[in-house]
Amino acid sequence: MTSHNLGTYCLIILAGVFSFCTAPAVSHPVDVEMTKRAYEELKVANREALGLSRQEYSDERQAPFAMDATNSTDMQAVFGNLLSSVLSTRNSSSSLKLSKVPYPILIVLVNFTDETFEWDEATHRNLVFGEGMTVEKFWEQNFHGAVDFIAIPISGANDGIITVEFDGPHPNLTDNSEMSEWLAENLGTYIAEYVDPVALDADFNGWLTREELSVHFVLAGPSEKGGGFATPFNISSIGERALNLGGIKVHGFGVAAEISSPYEEAGYTESALQGSLKGTLIHEFGHVFGATDKYRVEGDDPFDQWSVMDNAKVVDTSDYSVNSPNAMALDKLETGMLESAEISSGGSVSLSGIADTLAPLGKLKEAKRVWLDPYKVRSSVLLEHRSGTGFDAPMENVGLVAAAVESLATSSAFDDAEKTYRKGEIIEGTGTSESQGVGDLIDLTARQDTPGFAADPIWSATAGSISIDSVGTDDAEIYVDLQSYGPTRGHIRYDRPGTAGYNAEDSDLSTTTWWYRYGSTEGESVTVFNNDTAFSQVDGFELRIGGPSEVTVTFYEDVIDNLPYNLISSETFTIGSESERGEWHRAFLSNPVAFAPGSKIAFSTAIRRTDGEELVVMQKRYADVIASQYTQKSVRNYWRPNESYIYGTDEGVVYGHILLLSQ
Repeated sequence: MTSHNLGTYCLIILAGVFSFCTAPAVSHPVDVEMTKRAYEELKVANREALGLSRQEYSDERQAPFAMDATNSTDMQAVFGNLLSSVLSTRNSSSSLKLSKVPYPILIVLVNFTDETFEWDEATHRNLVFGEGMTVEKFWEQNFHGAVDFIAIPISGANDGIITVEFDGPHPNLTDNSEMSEWLAENLGTYIAEYVDPVALDADFNGWLTREELSVHFVLAGPSEKGGGFATPFNISSIGERALNLGGIKVHGFGVAAEISSPYEEAGYTESALQGSLKGTLIHEFGHVFGATDKYRVEGDDPFDQWSVMDNAKVVDTSDYSVNSPNAMALDKLETGMLESAEISSGGSVSLSGIADTLAPLGKLKEAKRVWLDPYKVRSSVLLEHRSGTGFDAPMENVGLVAAAVESLATSSAFDDAEKTYRKGEIIEGTGTSESQGVGDLIDLTARQDTPGFAADPIWSATAGSISIDSVGTDDAEIYVDLQSYGPTRGHIRYDRPGTAGYNAEDSDLSTTTWWYRYGSTEGESVTVFNNDTAFSQVDGFELRIGGPSEVTVTFYEDVIDNLPYNLISSETFTIGSESERGEWHRAFLSNPVAFAPGSKIAFSTAIRRTDGEELVVMQKRYADVIASQYTQKSVRNYWRPNESYIYGTDEGVVYGHILLLSQ
């Protein structure tokens, strides 16, 4: 066996083993310098194994080369540590829960010279990992058994939690952006003393994804000094804002202040203050996992006590305890961990209580979704029955909740509601807290006023209604009158692999994104799509672009030696509107293109801004997803500024601004 094959073999074996483990174990001393040296060697070997683009290397840097693992003592030590961790985990586990995704969690308590903790480490650990209604139990329950939360083993500390003594005063930064940058710059070295980031980075990609490590800081002191926010992956990957552990970066992190100033000033009990902290931790972990805020700055909260991502802290006036409601189905779908069941035909439908059910392999069958957009991208109605149990019990949240969902919405809680459209809005009913009451009727009409919407020139959108027949404590009965016109349709996209693909949630929180600037008003990108669906035709496309543009889309049979060949079809469109972050825009082909299941097709988008502004498009890296998911799909991407240039290869990224509409 050659040295190259041996290195590749070791990488594949270890990555394969880690994909089946439910808990990483770190029982060996941490040698930061050794792991950094070994990690650099591993990255080089891994690039060669994955066949990444030479474009990643400039002329001044040496070309990638195969690393001989047998001649590297650092690599031997790291592999030995990894193997020990794997074996100890496997031997201590009664069974491998292959349907669950591991979520290792680390809580970092930060003391300052002028602020120290009110409660000891054991109290904080109990809030997250203890018995009863803890942070861990909340997300395990709300992910319905699809994830396995792990209090990460730590050298010389209680599992899952460490206390660090920062040599200086509290930064007292109430601006979340400034506090985020301060934490990333100052606290990574403290964490690296307790955990081995190389051992945790199972796929050796330089980032600890949420399946490898999630970090949440708790800062000593009151919330008036700062705390109560999250820096998810799309933010932490920009500039120097990522949390750096000995050269390896963390996908995102949450931040909470130990004491909630308003509750302390109101004289709340210690138990209520702890309930407030727990609510903040639950909410901010939701952001780290991919859920977005559901509240508005002005006006009524749209979901209020139905969602922890809206109202994270609910006061029970009978005893003035502070509690947190469950997450809504919409929150759960945003994380990409769960899929909802689809209602695709009319008739009677029963909805059982959603709080305590399991979702094997991520299928949340208790939530029901009706797609109003037949391509399953934009408008839909999401229904769930809340049974008032578990975390909902103190709020007595019982009833059938319906939400109008816009999957491609980019607006946040802080956007002007008159200028943007939101990802989800509650559909007001006559039941408790705007839930659906018996006799209520939900109109199933797709919105046509969303940015970039274009109606199918041939087939009408899905329409109909949902009538509420009964709503009980444990379940609800509805009758669906559904009219669908045309063949079965859907979409194909590569920027969201896995279970979330056909829910088409487009949260920026779930993958690394960045805006690629072409340096001029025009540019072209080409993606080779492999049809692993049952769809046989491309009807149109959606592009995410930042302004008015002339777009020429061209289909080729394939790309060989960086050159598209055998032109199939080409059309030009004028689409786009002014938007700082970019909006999705839909267009339909005059001549649909055949795309047989199992075949491939190269899709080119040549974009020219018609307002004279610089072209900027959204791309996504491999960083926050398992690279093998893209490798298995054989994703290939190419780009060039214009026709006077040859195509460059971008095999290390995914063009996140392309989506094909198919039937």
